Amino acid sequence: LYGLWLENAINDTVKNQNNPDERLVFVNAWNEWAEGAYLEPDAKNGYAYLQSTYNALQKSTIANSKPKILVISNNIPKPDRSSGELRFVSILQILSEFWELDFCVAPSHAEYNSSDELIPFIKKIIDMGINVLPLKKEAFKEAIDSSIYAGGYFNLFWIAEEVMPLFKIAQPKAFTIVDSVDVHYAREETQAKLGEIKQSQVAETKKRELSVY
Repeated sequence: LYGLWLENAINDTVKNQNNPDERLVFVNAWNEWAEGAYLEPDAKNGYAYLQSTYNALQKSTIANSKPKILVISNNIPKPDRSSGELRFVSILQILSEFWELDFCVAPSHAEYNSSDELIPFIKKIIDMGINVLPLKKEAFKEAIDSSIYAGGYFNLFWIAEEVMPLFKIAQPKAFTIVDSVDVHYAREETQAKLGEIKQSQVAETKKRELSVY
């Protein structure tokens, strides 16, 4: 009976408290023998109360839940269109094995990712067990204000440039990962040598990119 009560108390707390720092369950008590409230082993029950405590923790949603990461990208990846997007989907698949993922298109790109032709690609992401947030500008802000994330994954440096500062303010304890895909200013240096772009553009990209990393 004690084990069932504790399991229910843990699950109820996790459900109703978004902030991990406020997920507290109090058990009275460890060794109040005179009041009949104790968890310490005794001659009658042995380690039963401690075992029930362990079992409740193992069965609870908190033991079976994965830490959550917010993935922010410039688009819904289409793995059959380019090797870069296939790579990105592969990374999402690996991450989803260890983390609970919320996938969000950056506010500046949301309106460009709402066509019907993207539905099969959205379904592919959902089928991987990933939660795709609504394709609207407000989705990112709503997510970081209402959820607790262990980390943020930013696909491409200019996406991190756009939204990572807000993410860090709303999620100060979360880690951040910037997936550069490649070193963009190095690629632009080659283009500048070929006369395709100006050197000033390379310098500006380098400044922006390195400031994000």
